[in-house]
Amino acid sequence: MKKATGISCAFLDIGGVLLTDGWDHLARKRAAKQFKLEWAEMEERHGLTFEIFEEGKITLDEYMSLVVFYLNYAHGHLATPENPVLQQ
Repeated sequence: MKKATGISCAFLDIGGVLLTDGWDHLARKRAAKQFKLEWAEMEERHGLTFEIFEEGKITLDEYMSLVVFYLNYAHGHLATPENPVLQQ
């Protein structure tokens, strides 16, 4: 007779976060439409930036500055990886 094994791991879905896409292409497309952003530019910037954000190499503020708020309207400059945060 085999000895029963105990539970070794438990998976919990906290508030519906773990098993959702969150910021998937449909959510980004809806955000672009809602806020009148250029979808193609935003999607290209997301593709270039999301991996380094997920790896923790840039902050959420830096990611958003590079992908969503990339044009510094006050100064007419684009945000870059070297200077991602928009000046106030």
